[in-house]
Amino acid sequence: LPALTPRHVFLGHWGQTARYEEKRSIVHLWFYRTNGSDEEKELFLKTQKIDYVFLTPAERKLGTFAPDEKGYLSLVFTKGNASVYRVLSE
Repeated sequence: LPALTPRHVFLGHWGQTARYEEKRSIVHLWFYRTNGSDEEKELFLKTQKIDYVFLTPAERKLGTFAPDEKGYLSLVFTKGNASVYRVLSE
């Protein structure tokens, strides 16, 4: 994604992501793992200044996270099996 857009990413290539293992654990073992903890997840996105959530089959395999059910996310783009959700501000 960073190669295609001028935006920063929370978790990208291991060699280009500070604290890669810590961030990988957050994303893989917590964020996408369950469909709960919505208040914490919304706060996490906002405090980390994350504007978009990317969802592909790889993220879907990590757990049960269902972005379409989240009031703090809005679908802004979809193509094939990939979707991009914008984090809504208050």
